[in-house]
Amino acid sequence: MDPRSKALICNKVPTKLSCLMFMKSKVSSYELLGHTGMFAKSYILPDQLDEFNENKGESDVWMVKEDTIDCGKGIYIFTKDEPIPPYLNPRVLVQEYIQNPFLWEGRKFHYRALVLLTWEKELYAWHRYFFYPGRQPYQYQDFNNLSIHLTNRGGGDEPEFSLHDIMPADQYAIVQQKTNHIIRESIKPMIMSDKDQRGYSVIGYDFMIDADLGVWLLEMNGMPGNIFSGYNRFYDSFDILEEISQLMVDVPYLNGQRTSFNFVNITES
Repeated sequence: MDPRSKALICNKVPTKLSCLMFMKSKVSSYELLGHTGMFAKSYILPDQLDEFNENKGESDVWMVKEDTIDCGKGIYIFTKDEPIPPYLNPRVLVQEYIQNPFLWEGRKFHYRALVLLTWEKELYAWHRYFFYPGRQPYQYQDFNNLSIHLTNRGGGDEPEFSLHDIMPADQYAIVQQKTNHIIRESIKPMIMSDKDQRGYSVIGYDFMIDADLGVWLLEMNGMPGNIFSGYNRFYDSFDILEEISQLMVDVPYLNGQRTSFNFVNITES
């Protein structure tokens, strides 16, 4: 893929810019699904510092997310009555804190959708979402205790099952529909900037669900660690790599046959 397009989506600040670029071009049909947006209210600092200060009172709690840092590092939580915590990166994302998360056994969680974008601009999503719960029961207080509020690999438990395993079928169907829609909408800037590129991308989308089954995009990872690490116990990394190979090499170039179907085509018809 074109490195410039990859930069649009890999980190927290560029993800926000990418979403804004597309959402300004058209009204998202995601509103028809009963959701007002796919990205929590966010500001890029210091570029939008004045705008943030004007609207800071619209939410009780905010999060600072430093760009290019993962595993729970560089994340700070503060209330509307507190100053912005000091940060190290030249630009950071300040994002509204989702106060009413959907809970599993009393804990917050997020989930990852593993997405394959082919050079033919087809989108495939792994058939199960990877599930990441927090370590401690959720409570809307004690913001200094990040083990309550963070659900990534650094702050949460290792995923032993998928989102499909912990949600009722009817709720999961709603979440899946909204998730696929966000993926299709958010990837359009990347597709538009990658004309005639012969390659593919594997992207890890991180989402959170609120108590009303609203789905919120947290970030997109251009090089998701799911593929190569062994900490996801409910799938085999080699299965993912084998199926990518079938889709990208065996079938289009070697007249081979697809023998596994864990990646589901979610390309907009």
